[in-house]
Amino acid sequence: MKSTLTALQMIKTHSKFVQDVRYASSGDHFASVGSDSKIFVYDGKTGDTVSEFTEGIHKGSIVSPLHLKSWSQLLI
Repeated sequence: MKSTLTALQMIKTHSKFVQDVRYASSGDHFASVGSDSKIFVYDGKTGDTVSEFTEGIHKGSIVSPLHLKSWSQLLI
């Protein structure tokens, strides 16, 4: 059986460990949270950073993103 490999893109936005990554069901966006108290939202197709929450939002590690009814809540 022939297997297909997909190229991966390394994204280096967090300065400490990434704790979790969640994808929108549409595949349009995904978000990462980390030990650096930061949240990043990315374009699901290109991996480009769409939004970031990095200043004064949280004081400690973030281990899981909130379950959002709409990803537009993060795309501010």
